[in-house]
Amino acid sequence: MVLRRISQLVDVGLPEGNGFDLAAEIRRNSQCGIIMLTTLGGSDDRIRGFDNGADIYLVKHSTLREIEAAARSLLRRAGDTPDAADGNEDRWVLNGSNWLPTAPNQHSLKLTATGFAFLNVLCNRKGEVCRREDLVETLARPKVHFDDRDLDAVVSRPRRKIEHHSKLQAPIKVVYGVGYTFTAAVSVE
Repeated sequence: MVLRRISQLVDVGLPEGNGFDLAAEIRRNSQCGIIMLTTLGGSDDRIRGFDNGADIYLVKHSTLREIEAAARSLLRRAGDTPDAADGNEDRWVLNGSNWLPTAPNQHSLKLTATGFAFLNVLCNRKGEVCRREDLVETLARPKVHFDDRDLDAVVSRPRRKIEHHSKLQAPIKVVYGVGYTFTAAVSVE
């Protein structure tokens, strides 16, 4: 169980082998988190990294903040969160580097780009009401029709995903006639 909580940081270019093989070996022997950090940023390299067991694939020169956020994300998924020790056990975490919202019970879920953009706006407002008109304007893409009905669909998807995956009530609340708000404590990374 202790090995699950340790995250491994692996480079592809190693003096006596390569990181792809090392990641595959680590994955065969452990369920720990694996972050690959390398100069190889091509699509085939990334796919090979994930296929060999990497949980996160970062390309050099990622910032220290990105690496730290990736490590925190893996630790949260392993259930070893430093936030719990800080008294933040009831806090949601929205991770911008991998589009993962994580519930207080440590369940994470993947969102679409639009779903993440919607949740990001709400979470950055920290409990303030976001007007429907502002959300429509923020989420609309150039040359694509987006209106109030589209916004309703965007809101319903993250709500369903949150409730299904985390087994918690989604803290996305409607303020009738005005817009939406995120009602829970949240950290945006």
